[in-house]
Amino acid sequence: MSATTLDSLLSLYTVRLHDGRNGRTRIRNIMADTPKAAKEMVFAMPGESVTAKLADPLSTSFARLLLRKKASQKDLKAFYSNLYAAIRIDDSFTEALYYSLITIKGASLRNGILRTRNAMREVSPDQAFSNLKGVIPDEHLESLIAGYNSGAIIKVVEHLSASVEKQSKVMRKIISACIQPAIVIVMAVATSLAMSIMVIPKIVGTLVGFGGEIPLLTKLMVQFGTTVQAHPWEAGIIGLLPILLLTQSSKIIETKPVQFALQRLPGIGEIFFKASMGGALTTMGLLLESGVTTQEALVMVSKVGKHAAVRKFFSRLDTSLVQGRDFLESAAQYAGLLGKEGAGFIALLKMGRDKGDMGNIVSRLGAEYLDDVDVKTETIEKFINPLAMLIAGGVVLVVVLALILPMANLYTNIL
Repeated sequence: MSATTLDSLLSLYTVRLHDGRNGRTRIRNIMADTPKAAKEMVFAMPGESVTAKLADPLSTSFARLLLRKKASQKDLKAFYSNLYAAIRIDDSFTEALYYSLITIKGASLRNGILRTRNAMREVSPDQAFSNLKGVIPDEHLESLIAGYNSGAIIKVVEHLSASVEKQSKVMRKIISACIQPAIVIVMAVATSLAMSIMVIPKIVGTLVGFGGEIPLLTKLMVQFGTTVQAHPWEAGIIGLLPILLLTQSSKIIETKPVQFALQRLPGIGEIFFKASMGGALTTMGLLLESGVTTQEALVMVSKVGKHAAVRKFFSRLDTSLVQGRDFLESAAQYAGLLGKEGAGFIALLKMGRDKGDMGNIVSRLGAEYLDDVDVKTETIEKFINPLAMLIAGGVVLVVVLALILPMANLYTNIL
């Protein structure tokens, strides 16, 4: 069953775990498609009885509204980490799937895992894994299927766990580098807005009473505050716009104008390219080591790359393979799309093919790209923080001047 269909069937259940020995009751709210599934998703202690009751329709509708269809990076990390630990203890993959539910919060992922586990007893692995389609990334799903069919599932899960951990670490660093500067700038803008509404108009009123001249900068600040007061809803929407853009950043960053702008920013463009290239190569290496064919791996990688040049490179490689051309010759032909990184990349690919270990070489190359992103992000962070302070200082300077100039005029008039 597809993830979309599953999401539409999920309901909110109140699961009660009652311990008859001491009378204690634990309550959990679980999104599931059946009461049985809801009960299977909680881990009862010895002596606890478990019952599941459908919640009221309003609560269910609200829970569906907040439901994430795709698994979060945090849940993916927990899933692969738990699954790897469980497989090493018990080589039964179906039982390992059940124990991987521990610490996973996302309802879609929890239900997808449970349905996959139950389906594996009745249908083929490919059909069972289809319950995770649309919930986990397609390249992860293909790797799990290939690894399970080839008997290399432990290695695949280990690679997935390490890959997600690596990418999460890089993303955390990038987000961390942006949060503090953003907070400083927001606080500076909020302060200037408060001054424009509550303080500067009073000073202007006093100045007008004495017949003083109002400076242009002060007039603009007063007009700014007046406009915000006259249109509070519109101002609120504009204030929330950066947050909305941030939530859609993964889609916005793939647009050509944004990518064009990023490439022109010193350091940022290189980080963006290497992060995309590292993710694409890590994915390709994982797929190849899982037993997926080179052509299937290229199709998948051409879809997951965030950078337009990276997607174009792998897409053209795929087209060349379909036409029966040599892989390395095609890669060398399109290496120009990768800029200065192209030549070194082709050399390493040739080394991998000569050694018959293409998957491992590609994975290691992807890891090197991500390590480089890690280092460069720290460098950019040192540059961003002073820049943010400079911007915030500029905003504060404007407010201070808007206050001081009319006071200076007032002092002049009194004298």
